[in-house]
Amino acid sequence: MIALDRRYPLIHTLVYGESGSGKSTYFSTYPRPMLIMGFDPYDKMMPYLRLGREAELEASAKKFYDALGIQARDIVDRETGDLIARIEHYADPDPTNPIAMNIFEQRMVDFSQEAPQWASVGIDSLTYMMRASMVRAQINKPMKLFAAGTDTRQWYGIVKFDMESVLMSRAPWWQTNVAVMCHTKEDKDEFAEGILRGIRAPGTLAKDAPTGFGESHRAYVTKDKSGRHFLLQTRSDNLWFANSLVCQAPDPCEGQYEQLWKNWTHD
Repeated sequence: MIALDRRYPLIHTLVYGESGSGKSTYFSTYPRPMLIMGFDPYDKMMPYLRLGREAELEASAKKFYDALGIQARDIVDRETGDLIARIEHYADPDPTNPIAMNIFEQRMVDFSQEAPQWASVGIDSLTYMMRASMVRAQINKPMKLFAAGTDTRQWYGIVKFDMESVLMSRAPWWQTNVAVMCHTKEDKDEFAEGILRGIRAPGTLAKDAPTGFGESHRAYVTKDKSGRHFLLQTRSDNLWFANSLVCQAPDPCEGQYEQLWKNWTHD
């Protein structure tokens, strides 16, 4: 691995926003090399693919991923060949035979020991990870819809448990920069600063998950005569939840990693 960028403290971030708000583009500016655990479809990985050129995996890495059944690809610097990003794809193209969550859970074995080897680790996105969990739950615990005694809330309970394992037991403890890309919840939850909208997650996890992350940023887009601007909300207002415990980032903040640290000072 390349020498890691450790100029700033490590941060663990929930990034949420509507589709097209620049969440993946924002994470693509995090320290490198980065590992992206991609649950989103292939097209949504484009912000990472644009960082360099695609290169073949080293033989040892290819053997590792082949054994797990994970499709992975490396993105390297066009001039130096240094590793910029590795994208792991967790896909369920056949919902009658879901494999994504099973493979991801195998990947998680001892991953906490590997995480510090990466400058940044991202999960993109929580929405499609929830979908992978739901499809697996429906296959593992089949029910006849609308039949007497059927309670599909059991599926949602399973999904909530799976997402809790990631958001409350794993990712907050990885000793590297971490970002989880999420979408926006339509209704509101109660936070210390009021009744606010936040990340889309099952049940109470929408308000529980941010308790383990020092940074929660809402990505959004503004337009003016000069064009579109991808911004981050880093403090709660009367509608949206956000915080910046570690970086003390500007609010609003440009959607780039370096911009998070404008207000940061060394102790």
